[in-house]
Amino acid sequence: MIDMTPEHDYILINDSEYWLNESLDLSFSNLTRPVYCWNETLNETVVCGYESIPYFYIRENLSDDVSKSLYMRWNPDLNYRVWVKSRNNSYNAPVVLGIRIGTLASGQSKQTTLYWYDASEVVYYFNQYSMFYGWENNPGYMVNNQLGNYASTNEVEVEKCTSNSYPGDTDPGRISKVELRAYGYKQGASCSIVLNPQFTSSVGDYHEYVLSSSAAWSDWYDITDDTNAPDWVWSSIKSLDCNVISYNFHPMFPSTACCSKVEIRVTYTPWTPPCITNPSPGHGSTNVSISPSVGITVSDDNGETLDISWLSNSSGSWQVFGANNSVGNGTYYQVFDNASVNGQWWYWMVNVSNAGAYNESNIFKFYTGVQSKISNTGSTNLSGYLLMQVEFLNGSNWTLDQVVIDDMSPRTINSSSELGLDTLFNGLICTGDLGFGDGVYRVYAAFRDPDGEVLVVDDALLEARWSFELDMT
Repeated sequence: MIDMTPEHDYILINDSEYWLNESLDLSFSNLTRPVYCWNETLNETVVCGYESIPYFYIRENLSDDVSKSLYMRWNPDLNYRVWVKSRNNSYNAPVVLGIRIGTLASGQSKQTTLYWYDASEVVYYFNQYSMFYGWENNPGYMVNNQLGNYASTNEVEVEKCTSNSYPGDTDPGRISKVELRAYGYKQGASCSIVLNPQFTSSVGDYHEYVLSSSAAWSDWYDITDDTNAPDWVWSSIKSLDCNVISYNFHPMFPSTACCSKVEIRVTYTPWTPPCITNPSPGHGSTNVSISPSVGITVSDDNGETLDISWLSNSSGSWQVFGANNSVGNGTYYQVFDNASVNGQWWYWMVNVSNAGAYNESNIFKFYTGVQSKISNTGSTNLSGYLLMQVEFLNGSNWTLDQVVIDDMSPRTINSSSELGLDTLFNGLICTGDLGFGDGVYRVYAAFRDPDGEVLVVDDALLEARWSFELDMT
């Protein structure tokens, strides 16, 4: 099952489709399909050889034009066997690929790397043709998205399909394969349709479809690596044209080539947002030095290169303070120069993008220096009055020097929250304001009730102290 549903799932192997809800027991050791050519003696198309097709798909059709697939291929020169065998009472038919490696000498080993292509597919059709290049009869029928009527000709002609149904305004993923096919049939003797892709400034290879008397689709012709093929991006799909050539007529045997539709199938890996983990310093860290290096780990499942933008709101709005462009999976750092003051919370985040997706991290914070705080570890919010004063150690007693804060209105510390004392204290008093000169001081803070009694949470007084020594010499 491609997306955990049993509907519309099938395997494509040996140029044939098998639904996974069938009872399958298949074995292949030489996956091939016939190549056709004209036999002058017999005056007909015959099988003149076989081409190797060492691959299989497991697919699900989501709609007429959209599907998902798992795809694997291997070297056709290997001695291999492929088994497809259903499991009882299951919408499943495991595929086993066995490769014979021969006899190994003592100490000898062999290995290989296996890649699954986990992809989505979308089909577009050509919907316009050049007024200078069209088949003799009803050339518009080749590009009207209808299978029931046909452009036709009984001689060698070219119809140039010049536009397709890809809207051109989306970039759903990294392209891994581009294919063409045609729907048609013949009247009379043998003849063919040749698909010749037209790139922006060059042409690709010729892909021949020998027509039969019954209307049918051709194989999908892989043009990904055609001569002159571009490095495929979605703008290449939009600009793709195709010459549809009627071909292989025999002068002694009248025939007519009929073509109803030409399609493009694009296989791609959808863009997924990059993953962002492991902020450094960790979220909520304290005792961080000023202007630290902040770090983040980024990764992309498809190995796309990434662009990282680093932002902080230290200026009052979110501004970029660094960037790492075109990087791979790993951990990266930027110096946070704006975090230049001790005793303060600093906030930062990153935006990470690949070629087609974008992710924004959470907002992280750290504290420069050691935070002084009063914590409410209880289960209810507390309302109280903050007292904060500077005291001088006079002998063995603490003597009041300065009252810094003495609340007249209550403030609230929510449950499981804290009141940052240094953020309130910073900037309110200078060493020159202290009246006892050199010596040992402390800042004393308490969260009190209206009567001046220190509040208690979990048997602990809501108090804090911080000592320092003043030496003006």
